[in-house]
Amino acid sequence: NMESQLNTTNGILPIKYSKHGDWDGVYDVNECPHKSSLINTYDWAQQCKFMSIIANATGNTADSESYLKKYNRARVDMYNYFFDKNKMMFIDPGKQLALQSSNSMGLYLDILNESSPELEACVMNLVKDITVTHDHH
Repeated sequence: NMESQLNTTNGILPIKYSKHGDWDGVYDVNECPHKSSLINTYDWAQQCKFMSIIANATGNTADSESYLKKYNRARVDMYNYFFDKNKMMFIDPGKQLALQSSNSMGLYLDILNESSPELEACVMNLVKDITVTHDHH
């Protein structure tokens, strides 16, 4: 179970469990070209979100709330561990992920507060990486 593998200090899922490469393609764990704790933790958060939605749809309010708390905790942990406040972007400490991937995952999970200047700066950095650094790729 993924939850039992979370780092108890920072809430991040370790690299050794990575099966998902850049852009979240599934690979055999030994063949994974981009091992990343950011991808692993993103997957954990996303699964918690989906389970909360499913539990709510089936009338299981207690499980829905439990998974929603796990999802929100994962978002806070990802912000604390992966968001570089100086660069205003999500950074994979193992340098296995392109900035487009790491920032897209963080933005997709709505980790940054909508009223925060961090959100706008992160989006602008992502757009710059796509349009300038990688010539629209």
